[in-house]
Amino acid sequence: MTSCFSYRRSRRRLFVNAVVLLVLMVGAHPAHARDQIGGVSFFDGDPLLIRDGVRLAPGIDFGTRVENFDAFITDERSSVEIVLDRATGIDATITIAASTRLYLDVTAIRAEQDATVELVGGTVSVVARSLGRASRFSVTTPTAVFGVRGTTFTIVGAEGGDLLVVADEGMVEVTDADGRIAFASPGEAVEIDPEEAILRTRRYDRARRALFVDEWRRERRAVLLRRAERLIPLYAERYAIARERFIAHYRQLLARRDVFDAWMEEGRRGLAGRPIEQAHAAREIFGLIRQIRVSSRAYESLLDQLDRIGGVVAGTRLDHDVFRQVHNDRPIFDERFAEVRSILKAYALRHGGVAPRFLTDEAPADVD
Repeated sequence: MTSCFSYRRSRRRLFVNAVVLLVLMVGAHPAHARDQIGGVSFFDGDPLLIRDGVRLAPGIDFGTRVENFDAFITDERSSVEIVLDRATGIDATITIAASTRLYLDVTAIRAEQDATVELVGGTVSVVARSLGRASRFSVTTPTAVFGVRGTTFTIVGAEGGDLLVVADEGMVEVTDADGRIAFASPGEAVEIDPEEAILRTRRYDRARRALFVDEWRRERRAVLLRRAERLIPLYAERYAIARERFIAHYRQLLARRDVFDAWMEEGRRGLAGRPIEQAHAAREIFGLIRQIRVSSRAYESLLDQLDRIGGVVAGTRLDHDVFRQVHNDRPIFDERFAEVRSILKAYALRHGGVAPRFLTDEAPADVD
């Protein structure tokens, strides 16, 4: 039986959704219209929104606008729901569960849309009601891409980096890091175990979906603990490599701080800004942006994963110096990840709403 509290909360969510959609249709302030991609329709607790390198103050509220490259962080007591602006060509709601980190990358409002939820760690649910004919929508992690079209689904991340996608409606195409493809549909989930290079489907009773997910979480934690003694030294090596690579790329990026500082100043003044005119400099900046995007994605995800593992093994014989390093590194590098996202956002504003995501991405026409 549905409680009176649940009924009131559902009514409140419906009302706030309607208000957010109305605000999005009316339009944002001109200085922010080119950045806005949606709005907050519901939240619990005290989720964080990181924008342009800083935490949004005084914090998230109902109707708070959502901009491109905004990052959301929830703790174990908070969650947040986002409605995307239909003008993006993507009619969808994204629910960020407790203990989750992610950020959004949506192309400028134009004929061809490409929206990505970059899931750093945790759990996210998506209700994709409709997509424009030329629109693409995906959820990405360093180990998988989840393709979305007219689908309701949830992606659950375990501490060890395992992923589970459960579809309530429609079908989700799952592509792992090796290019293998599987499909999640109601009653058949897809599981990814990156350590063992496993991509497989698992059947479950739809009436016991929540129990299935809870049991999967417990199962993956038990697997993590069985593997931990063998894997933690490998994680420490991977962490050192990813950390040094990110630091090297970050330093190379900031060697062109003159360009990025000018972009930030234009943003503060509400100016659209222009692409870099010199071809050589434009190619250099594109290369720097592309490599920092890739290395920051890998390092941020690994840092988050090890932070979660450290919480599981703390105080046991499995504890390791790498977890103390991660704990000390987190506040320092969280600031740097936020700075990188602000630069990606500024770049996208000057290049058709698009920032490179992968090493295979080619420079846009105005850069060649």
